[in-house]
Amino acid sequence: MVFMKKVLDIRHKIYPHVVIDNWYNEQELKDVWKEIDFYSQTDKMQKADQTNVAKTIEGKPLSNNLRVFPDEVLKDKKYSIILNNYLPKIQSKEFHDIVKTQFHFNTENEIYAWFGDFANTNISTSMLSYYDESTYYGEHHDTFKWTMIIFLYKEPKNFIGGDFNITRGNIKIECKTNRLLLFPSWYHHSVDEIKLIDKNKEFSGKWAIVYMLGTVPK
Repeated sequence: MVFMKKVLDIRHKIYPHVVIDNWYNEQELKDVWKEIDFYSQTDKMQKADQTNVAKTIEGKPLSNNLRVFPDEVLKDKKYSIILNNYLPKIQSKEFHDIVKTQFHFNTENEIYAWFGDFANTNISTSMLSYYDESTYYGEHHDTFKWTMIIFLYKEPKNFIGGDFNITRGNIKIECKTNRLLLFPSWYHHSVDEIKLIDKNKEFSGKWAIVYMLGTVPK
């Protein structure tokens, strides 16, 4: 099987974002699933309300998914493809050119305002989320500068729902496995509720590898 990376040419005028299909090549995808399977077989998966999850003004958690933080679980991080694979790829000229293109408006100054902000990120954190039956994430925004998410699920797909929404722009991004999404963290966003088709298949819902990117003064 040949995995051909495909960039969706969106260039939204108000809420620009990047969507890339087949983010992982075939070997990378196999390695990622091995790592995900490892986390799912441990006791490290936590309910969202036990972590630093977005909440309503009243303090109610906006998500009821499961999540794990690879940085906190692994003693030796060099063997983690989730922790080590993404940085060389998003720091590449190819990826930078994609960001420039999708955040293009009318002037070079506008391109730099978006791209320069992304290119200058120098800190990150990661999280692996799992959406099972009746799980979702209500509207919220993140507290970093940029958010990058990779959607994954075992095929054949065993659920409906799970699509991603940039809510204030009425933009729905279909949940497709091996799809990458990059957007500024201040965008309000949500995840549609998951409904499993066969509820007896364990961990057959939606997985999301989430990276939060930010900047600290050097």
